[in-house]
Amino acid sequence: METNLRKVQFNFGEEKCKKSTMGDLEYDKEGTLKERYGLFHCWGEAIRCDSETGQKYQETVAIVEEIETGDVFKVDPNTIVFVKE
Repeated sequence: METNLRKVQFNFGEEKCKKSTMGDLEYDKEGTLKERYGLFHCWGEAIRCDSETGQKYQETVAIVEEIETGDVFKVDPNTIVFVKE
């Protein structure tokens, strides 16, 4: 299957770690979050709730399909890097 999707390197970031299950959190030997590789599908929007004020706000996310598993994640744009091939 030919794809025009761009390859990215990503991790879940510290904020996601607070909300993740243990299966999502994989660390390398140095204790940093595992870098994953995926295919960037598009930018999306997520509705978040501020834990202190209860106010809802809109946040931009990257929709990324992990190459290894095929799972699709909403990823913080600050944790992805587009890979040059």
